[in-house]
Amino acid sequence: MYRAPAGSWRRLGRFFLLEFPRLYRAAAPFILTATLLFALPAMAAYLVVLASPPTAEQLLPPRLTRTVREGRLWTQISPEERSLASSTIMTNNLQVAILAFAGGILLGTLSVYVLVSNGLLLGAVFGYTQAHGLATDLAAFVSPHGYVELSVVFIAGGAGLQMAWALLSPGLLGRRDALALAARRAVLLLVGAAPLLVIAGLIEGFVSPSDLPRELKLLLGPLTALALYAFLLRRPPSAVTVARAP
Repeated sequence: MYRAPAGSWRRLGRFFLLEFPRLYRAAAPFILTATLLFALPAMAAYLVVLASPPTAEQLLPPRLTRTVREGRLWTQISPEERSLASSTIMTNNLQVAILAFAGGILLGTLSVYVLVSNGLLLGAVFGYTQAHGLATDLAAFVSPHGYVELSVVFIAGGAGLQMAWALLSPGLLGRRDALALAARRAVLLLVGAAPLLVIAGLIEGFVSPSDLPRELKLLLGPLTALALYAFLLRRPPSAVTVARAP
């Protein structure tokens, strides 16, 4: 009685396989800006904390810094808890992505805050663990899921910045019309990226804390990034109709 309209699954597949990568490429300047808003503070925090480890204690939770000072990481998840951890991680990642996206309505201020603050935290964590000789183990945990997870955050942030730009520079359109057009594209970007969050959450819940060799975990991240960006940046050949000779 309530089955989907004929061809709906085909349209859905076309969206994820063709339309989403096209939207990603069209929003590339905004996504690149979001990436820099995250990466530059992360690099700065890493260098500052590495030069002065006590600085991290002003940015990071006391429990985390205490664990690192004891020579341990907080990333161990028992096999019995991994299903729950995976769903929790996906929920948290989705919240960050939604905040980065929705912040565009506030002229991008919230989007910038989410990107910069999360970049500072990640950089501080890696600087602090590097100072205590644990950065490689942390990188092995983060690598399998981190590339996909951060890519989604950058996409969401770029979508938010795209809406903010429509408000600031609507061009020949009225601000309302420009925002409506940008919001539609931004929402489609977020919808297209949602399955990637599921993938990242599953990897973080089951693969990252597993007993796989550290070297393999470090390799998995770049491989997932290579596969993801080969998909997003590829340009499918245009359909050309060739008339047959009679």
